[in-house]
Amino acid sequence: MSKQILVDPEKFLGEPYLEGTQVPVSAIVQWAEAGLGPEEIAEVYPELTVEDVKTALHYKT
Repeated sequence: MSKQILVDPEKFLGEPYLEGTQVPVSAIVQWAEAGLGPEEIAEVYPELTVEDVKTALHYKT
């Protein structure tokens, strides 16, 4: 089961992030825009699964 996307005005200036992490969705999107695929992004953030990355990318579309 992938992590949920949360928004908290106290964290990341209200930017969406993945539950239980310090990873904002915008960081994942930036890696994807740079050409990395979900598997590669999950390697950058070992606390995330490929499904977590896909959830974040889907959230931003």
